[in-house]
Amino acid sequence: MTNKLQHIFERLFALKAHETVAFLGGFFTLFLVFCSYFMLRPVRETFGIAGGVDHLSWLFTATFCAMFLVVPVFGFISQKIKKTNLFIYSTLFCSLIMLGFTLSLYYNSGNVWVGRAFFVWVSVYNLFVISLTWSFLAEVFTKEQAQRLFGPLSAGASLGGITGPLISAFMVEKVGYAGLLLISTALFLSTLFLWLFLVHWRNDFGRGKDMKQDKPGMAASEKEKSETYSGIWIGLKLIVQSPYLSQIAVYAIFTSAGTTFLYYAQARLVQATFTNPAEQTQFFSIMDTVVQTSSILIQMFVTARIAKKFGVTFLLVSLPVMMVILFGLLGIFYCFPILAIAMILRRVGEYALARPAREMLFSAVDENSRFSAKNAIDTFVYRGSDAFWGWVDTLMNKVAYPPVIMLLALVLSCIWAISGKKIGKRYDEL
Repeated sequence: MTNKLQHIFERLFALKAHETVAFLGGFFTLFLVFCSYFMLRPVRETFGIAGGVDHLSWLFTATFCAMFLVVPVFGFISQKIKKTNLFIYSTLFCSLIMLGFTLSLYYNSGNVWVGRAFFVWVSVYNLFVISLTWSFLAEVFTKEQAQRLFGPLSAGASLGGITGPLISAFMVEKVGYAGLLLISTALFLSTLFLWLFLVHWRNDFGRGKDMKQDKPGMAASEKEKSETYSGIWIGLKLIVQSPYLSQIAVYAIFTSAGTTFLYYAQARLVQATFTNPAEQTQFFSIMDTVVQTSSILIQMFVTARIAKKFGVTFLLVSLPVMMVILFGLLGIFYCFPILAIAMILRRVGEYALARPAREMLFSAVDENSRFSAKNAIDTFVYRGSDAFWGWVDTLMNKVAYPPVIMLLALVLSCIWAISGKKIGKRYDEL
């Protein structure tokens, strides 16, 4: 990198001279991880429909059960391995599984059971890899560096979230699903070179340097503990014991309700509108691109201003209120165009408004709750709720018309809004 270009980076992102290469390493790591994952999302949605919309509840349940089994195993392994090595081993393991799916789809692309297994795999993979990526970067940079750099670094994740679905949309008909998985795996594996570089940089200029300068009285076991990934089971206990965390969990449960009912409606209407699986994948890819682009723009120019002017409560309530209106429209006009608009608005509202607000809620709790309880909510609470509401939708679909289900979702969204108002008020009091 030329001195002039490096100077521009330092001025633009408030970097110190030795941080430029690490910033670029972190930026492209996030770009590659998110690009790889968002290439898989449209494929997962297509496979979910191919496996039968009536069977989606089983896939949601299987995802929850897989999470229930994987979490304790992952927690045990992570307590034995340094976090800086954990991501490298996880990357290799996930890449091997991805290659297995690639070969299966190459030789038998129409196997519905491979598609169902892939749906569950991507749903679990998403939660662990995305969370682990940010956790690793938190281990690379010091607290002071993270406060300055994590904002600009997140642009790499956003750019990856836009690029990934575009690749899927343009390439699915040319290379097929096996080809998309192979490209995604190659992108994911390429992060290993960046990880190795960042670990080396960390020891000289990042958090590793700070740990070398720890006070002499700091026990070795405490250093080792700081290098490992805390278990999620502790988080479940904290949620039960804390009324504040319990309210956050309730908000998550009703967030899942709105998301799940709309997701099932999407699956049914997309299946009826697009009979070609490749066209379905292209639709999901385009929708992901629109959602990611809109979310970035709102996050950059709107979210912070709304939070500052109206407070966190407004952010928490805005999405469920919007869903009340959208579910009302779907109850009257149950058709694909309204559904497509509703899906885009719901996801943009979640990414740009509700999710940032939910992250702010955890700033009011201690560090242990911030990590353990948050991980428990992001895994068990969300995935368990997805499975529960999925079965409610499936059973309702057997005895009621889709517009009636949308009206039930409207009622649940009203409760969701009340929940957001209560937790927002509690946050303001802390």
